Amino acid sequence: HKSLLANASHELRSPLTLIRAEADVALANPDADEAELRAMAEAVRGGTERMERLLEGLLLLARSQRGLSRREPLDLAEVCERAAGHVRPEASRAQVELRVRTRPAPTTGDAELLGRLVENLLENGVRHNRPGGWVAAGTATGPRGEAVLEVANSGPVVAADAVRRLTQPFERLGR
Repeated sequence: HKSLLANASHELRSPLTLIRAEADVALANPDADEAELRAMAEAVRGGTERMERLLEGLLLLARSQRGLSRREPLDLAEVCERAAGHVRPEASRAQVELRVRTRPAPTTGDAELLGRLVENLLENGVRHNRPGGWVAAGTATGPRGEAVLEVANSGPVVAADAVRRLTQPFERLGR
């Protein structure tokens, strides 16, 4: 739990530092024009949006570690389609094609947690890709009747030794 708290505080500190720096620069310049103030406001908005996503992730993580309090019948295909709808604008801006092919995949679980999981996978596939690349997601029912989700992308290959570390909360490549 100590490393989780250290990672979480580090992740929250970065956008806070950006917000403070942007505000300090704007306040230090008595002649700041409208364009400079707008640029500062955009940077502050980006920092607060990042913090909101981090806090939302922390709350979901805390909820998931307590175990599933809600277990309801759902179709993973619908969860995947909904998550793709949320990620599609970002994929379009990044010039990454989002390919979604779903087949029914009935299961039980927490639709919100599963949705966030799928959205995170798709977002990472878009963000760590290249213009002209693709992210593909699909669902199906496996041979034993289990719901299956598969996500692939054209971004760089993750080294095998980094995969285990990347399944930990707040871990990223490059640090």
